[in-house]
Amino acid sequence: MSNQITRSVRKDRKGNVAVIMALAAPALIGVAGLSVETGYWFYLQKKAQKAADVSGYAGAVALRNGDGKTAASATVLEEAGLLGFAAPDATVTPVSAPTSGPNKNNNRAMQVTIDYEAPRFFSGIFTSEPVPASVRAVAAYEQPSNACLLALDIDEPGAVTIT
Repeated sequence: MSNQITRSVRKDRKGNVAVIMALAAPALIGVAGLSVETGYWFYLQKKAQKAADVSGYAGAVALRNGDGKTAASATVLEEAGLLGFAAPDATVTPVSAPTSGPNKNNNRAMQVTIDYEAPRFFSGIFTSEPVPASVRAVAAYEQPSNACLLALDIDEPGAVTIT
């Protein structure tokens, strides 16, 4: 009798998809969870890079306007805070003469480094180690110079139009 049941179960094709899906579901859910988490980490990196770029530009504009290094650094910290990167969640480090790269030791440049930790969601099952991340941006301005405009027709009302 048991041989007959075994043969009938092996021949029966009903429910095969349900068994395969039950076996594959944990792997599919795991891959989907890790994919979403990794995508979120990339999103955070882009957001942090944007904050570093904008903060560096704000610091360079402050330097260009004649503010001192301390005031320009305060501008950087304020701008980074407005974009969501402030203590204690992130460490924003403004340096008014970059320490590396083509603008090294340039007093007309502002370097901004943002260090933060990306949160773990699904991967927290495997490890609780933090995911450190860091972005860097440098903004510089050129030495100001005089501008010159020349209109060749002194009688033409629209010879030079500035809008």
